[in-house]
Amino acid sequence: MQIERERRWLVTSLDPKVYRDAPRKHFQQGYFNTVPGESLRVRIIEEEPIKLEAKMTHKRGKGQSRPETEVSIPMKAAVELYEYCCSDKLEKTRYFVGRCEIDVFHGPLKGLMLVEIEYREDEKIEDVPLPDWLEGAVEVTESISNLMLAKLATILGDSTPPKPLHHYLPSPIPMIVLTGGPGSGKTTAMEALKKEFGNEIKFVPEAATILISQVGIVPPSDDPVGIARFQQTLLRIQRAFEEAAVDQAIRDGKKAVLLDRGTLDSAAYLDGGVKDLERICSIKAHDEAARYARVIWLAPAPESVYEDIRSNNPARREDHAEAYRLGHALFFSWSPYTVVKSAKLDGWAHKYEQVRSYVLGAFGS
Repeated sequence: MQIERERRWLVTSLDPKVYRDAPRKHFQQGYFNTVPGESLRVRIIEEEPIKLEAKMTHKRGKGQSRPETEVSIPMKAAVELYEYCCSDKLEKTRYFVGRCEIDVFHGPLKGLMLVEIEYREDEKIEDVPLPDWLEGAVEVTESISNLMLAKLATILGDSTPPKPLHHYLPSPIPMIVLTGGPGSGKTTAMEALKKEFGNEIKFVPEAATILISQVGIVPPSDDPVGIARFQQTLLRIQRAFEEAAVDQAIRDGKKAVLLDRGTLDSAAYLDGGVKDLERICSIKAHDEAARYARVIWLAPAPESVYEDIRSNNPARREDHAEAYRLGHALFFSWSPYTVVKSAKLDGWAHKYEQVRSYVLGAFGS
């Protein structure tokens, strides 16, 4: 395994003279269905004069630095995998201009161009000058990957989209997680934020609540296999909610997506915590946490306050000790993997103001 260090830019206009006579390779890339945060691809490479090779590559995470493992595989195996096992595919020609790699896409993605620059381990990225012809390009290192583009190519198929392709590309809209145990004020805070920032933020309800209360799928308490399958289902639904919410937020011109709980919240409800969640759902907690711009945790209410809340809500079954335990289990599910902003009770108005400032700080409003 090695660490890939690179940056990517989306180019909307580039003089063909920059790359027309440069060395080139033609790529066919197919992607397998994998767990979120990882990609596994097969790449068939054609180089002039006619030379064919094939490689299998596994990557994890996103951003400027990602673990990468790449191996050469037989061409016959590559063709078989590409044709029958890959759910999403793309084709592109890569031109090598200095240390820049210019990708010109074909098929459904015709018209898109990406520029990549790879960096050595001993280089400081900020010290490497960019070519003049890259001026005006938009950096998309954090927001666009070839896997995303392959999925877009699958959606487009042979159809001609009504808008230019760049309208369908992911945008770096931050996702913010609001979490907390029973009686912490999470639901009240969500409603208050919705009233104040409904025009700026896309709000996403808790996936587990919808699954349990509206679909009637209840996690068993004494069946490890049933619990595991519930968590796998919940992760898929949570992911689907998040992706759809980001797409809708882009279309609506929102600045952020605010989630009632994130994927690592589930660890608080498992005996083995995060380790159980990683094993059951085949995820890495660090990668999950990195998907969110901010995690805001509402501290448990003091016992006297909690008992008042509980008396006004017959559905609240947890006593204060259980609410306190669960609240802190949620905090410790996130804190080893990301910075968790804590909102503590010093009167509800002060607690809400903490939440409000943390939310605003995540998207610079």
